[in-house]
Amino acid sequence: MTHETKDKARQELLARFGYVCAICGRAIDRALPYRHPEGLTLDHIRPRSIGGTNDLSNLQLAHGRCNLERDRIRLGRVARRVGVL
Repeated sequence: MTHETKDKARQELLARFGYVCAICGRAIDRALPYRHPEGLTLDHIRPRSIGGTNDLSNLQLAHGRCNLERDRIRLGRVARRVGVL
């Protein structure tokens, strides 16, 4: 996804859902930079690693921290499933 495409997707999702994290339901502070833990990120509902796409129907807005935590939970489940943990 190019930077321009991400910006367009972000704007469309913001218009649809406002500055609310789809994972925790709390407001996202629009003044925070992208890399801030409470900053705005695009989250893939179905991860690209398991066949998810960059289509808007598969994207939601999330805090950076919420997005990362959800990824860690998913990785832990996969690791347990394959017997790593």
